[in-house]
Amino acid sequence: MAGNVTGFQRPYTFRANETFTTVGIDQAVVYSGKMREVEVPKEDNLIPVGIVSYQYEDRDGGTVAVQLDRIAQIEAVEPIAFGEEVIVAAGGKAKRAAGLTEGTVANILGEAQNSVNAGDKVQVLIRPRAKTV
Repeated sequence: MAGNVTGFQRPYTFRANETFTTVGIDQAVVYSGKMREVEVPKEDNLIPVGIVSYQYEDRDGGTVAVQLDRIAQIEAVEPIAFGEEVIVAAGGKAKRAAGLTEGTVANILGEAQNSVNAGDKVQVLIRPRAKTV
């Protein structure tokens, strides 16, 4: 399985939802109800699977390779500083975990490896976990 990064990747079946009918490289995905099926998240802070590193097809039922560890890049929806914990935002993008309401359980995707502005690609060291902010 080839991709733009190395590390542990696994093939998943992409499932369209009412909001996102396609998926692209460098987009985060979440489970879509079954363990080997993923979708682009419709809302912020869902439990992440990983970041798409290769797509065979971008439509419903197509296969995508998902990066599950190491470093992958994803578009930021807000400024993110190096070292900040990142969650998955709606649309499969990155958002700061620190922006969540205090007491919320953050579904962390990983830590930013560079500082970026909104719209830029942030490199994320993928280390999924949950924690209360």
